[in-house]
Amino acid sequence: GDIIAQQAIERKRFEDHNWWRTGRMLVYGGIVAGPILSKWYPFVANNIKGSTAITEAIKKVSADQLLMAPTMLGAFFSTQGLLEGKSFAEIQSKFKNGYIPTITTAYKFWPAVQFVNFYFVPLQYRIIVMNVASLGWNANLSMAN
Repeated sequence: GDIIAQQAIERKRFEDHNWWRTGRMLVYGGIVAGPILSKWYPFVANNIKGSTAITEAIKKVSADQLLMAPTMLGAFFSTQGLLEGKSFAEIQSKFKNGYIPTITTAYKFWPAVQFVNFYFVPLQYRIIVMNVASLGWNANLSMAN
């Protein structure tokens, strides 16, 4: 996602690419988001049920967006701030200035993606949908940070 942000959106020359920024995004994905979400989505699939397929999808999207989205966004800003060597006050400031606009953008993007994913996509293919959607979302997060 960060490479997309820097190369395709920001149009940086390859020699001007900020590899530290890319590395921070990689650390967040590999150490924070990946392990948490690899437990969250099987939990959602196995434990959140509905009386019809559509009510089940709505319940899963609701749980994901009301519980996990705000938590993971907070973890993102905190992790990035720590990896950037920012002080607690600087992390708080970034959080204060960036959280609401970013969660607002998330709520314009992820509920639709997740509804399609939970309602139409068979369980074994949902990770592919998530990974493709995450490329664009992570580019957005990288720019928001």
